[in-house]
Amino acid sequence: MKKKKGFLLLALVLALVLFGGCATTKEINQEKDAGIEAMNKGDYDSAIKHFDKSIKMAGGKINNQVVDTCFYKAAAQYNLGEVNKALDQYTALMAYDEKDSKACFLRGSIYLKQKNEKKALADYKEAINRNPEDYELYILIYRNLSGQGYDKKAKSYLKKALKIEGDKKENYLGRGRVYLEMKEYDKASAQLDKLGDKSDDETLALMGDVALAAGQYDKALSYYQKGLEAKHPKDQQRLLKGEVAALEYTGEFKEAKKKAEAYLKQYPGDEEMQRELVFLNTR
Repeated sequence: MKKKKGFLLLALVLALVLFGGCATTKEINQEKDAGIEAMNKGDYDSAIKHFDKSIKMAGGKINNQVVDTCFYKAAAQYNLGEVNKALDQYTALMAYDEKDSKACFLRGSIYLKQKNEKKALADYKEAINRNPEDYELYILIYRNLSGQGYDKKAKSYLKKALKIEGDKKENYLGRGRVYLEMKEYDKASAQLDKLGDKSDDETLALMGDVALAAGQYDKALSYYQKGLEAKHPKDQQRLLKGEVAALEYTGEFKEAKKKAEAYLKQYPGDEEMQRELVFLNTR
């Protein structure tokens, strides 16, 4: 069974390694990292070459590292305009791991942009079948469908997400995110309030997002800052970014500018914050 479901991906990999050999893990990772760096610069052609070299250096061995590189390569191919090659890559990844939903979602998203509604919905359905309790997946599908004008179908995914049963932290957080997406802020807050003393920085970040969206800026600021008091906040970037937004909405532009500058020292690639700092410099 493993041989059968890995055949497509194996064929793609072997096409690259016929004349290649094995290298050290460090060398393989260096090529992959170089490809990611090229992608970040918008040089997708060079990125693909680096990813191909990384795969080739693996010598035909398919592991998590090679699979991850294939995902990056597919994204680079799509951005380069090699859409059919990206589709083939995602198809192979879907066949290789029948439990993973990522490739299904990404292939479906390409079909959606091509206005192939039938194939897109089929892939989204398969993605949900593979990962039926992933709230974020439902939200991403909702956003994609809504962005393409399929509002009714989009909303149906949020409704499906709310049917997921459970009383664990991830359930309350998930339902909170869904209600936030639906702009039902009171219901979102009600879900998060149920966590009580379990409100860690991830929960506080979402509480801040809900309060910010609801126009409760002082409350949002207190949530973000409380989350940042954690020794090693897992959601630090989101909390810092939310803090800047809340400070701006409360009219504390000088402090917001100071925080934005500090944020960009940690996350220099955030273009949205770069634009925000330009605005704050005019205040």
